[in-house]
Amino acid sequence: LERAATIYIQNKSFAAVAPLMAKISSPKLHLQYAKAKEGEGKYADAAAAYEAANDMDSVVRLNLEKLKNPHKAFAVVRKTRSSEGASMVANFCLSNGDYQSAIEFLLLAKRSQEAFDFAQTHNAMDAYVKFAGTGVSSDEWVRVARYYESSGKHDQAGDMWTKCGQYDHALRAYIKGNADSLDKAINMVGKANNPSLTNQLVDFLMGETDGEAKDHNYLFKLHMALGDYEQAAQTSVLIAKQEQEMGNYKLAHSQLLATYRELQRQRKRVPAELTRSLMLLHSYILVKILARIGDHEGAARML
Repeated sequence: LERAATIYIQNKSFAAVAPLMAKISSPKLHLQYAKAKEGEGKYADAAAAYEAANDMDSVVRLNLEKLKNPHKAFAVVRKTRSSEGASMVANFCLSNGDYQSAIEFLLLAKRSQEAFDFAQTHNAMDAYVKFAGTGVSSDEWVRVARYYESSGKHDQAGDMWTKCGQYDHALRAYIKGNADSLDKAINMVGKANNPSLTNQLVDFLMGETDGEAKDHNYLFKLHMALGDYEQAAQTSVLIAKQEQEMGNYKLAHSQLLATYRELQRQRKRVPAELTRSLMLLHSYILVKILARIGDHEGAARML
């Protein structure tokens, strides 16, 4: 079969060789057939033959240049991770103004400097971060972090500093951000378990840094993240008392109950003060429910 197919291809007897190609495994013959079909202008047949020959870069080229099917080319490169194929797709995307896709394929083509430059120029750094994955160095993450800082995007800057292990920088970025950034700072400091970082964050939460004390819930979260359950319990009781003073008994109850359950889950001792405060609040809420439904005797017994 292969000999017959070779003769048919050499003689350009494509109608005769076509039925044989499905039964032939030789990549070399499929490649010859693909080149012949491409020369004939039968690009779909050529692409199929290139694929059978495992010449996937040629499949990419034809889909971009002749078949006008870029999505097929994108899919092929994402699967093969070919640098040459990725370069072809990146150039196609750049010529069509699709900068986000261009960044993805520039990175696959190992053209990371170009990818970063386009991300910076076209305000598409989020795409760079998304597609870079684990394929970039710490130095490159530092450049991204500095870009985000210069753009006032402190939350993203903190993420990048965390990626390259520069936790001091990450903390400084996070505390300039919003509430979500502060939660990230707490998680990062909890994982780092570094006394210096912990002290810096505690100072910020207590208002030592900017003269503005933060919501005690953040301090509670920090103690929990650090595994300092005794301090977390004390802070939880303090928060509950503040909620009670504002008349938010249900919130106070929820705060203490969540802490109680977390301490139990961690198999830690529940402080007596927390248990006592929780029981009092629980009783108070039950009294209000009983009084509302007219069970004054039951409410009196609870008191």
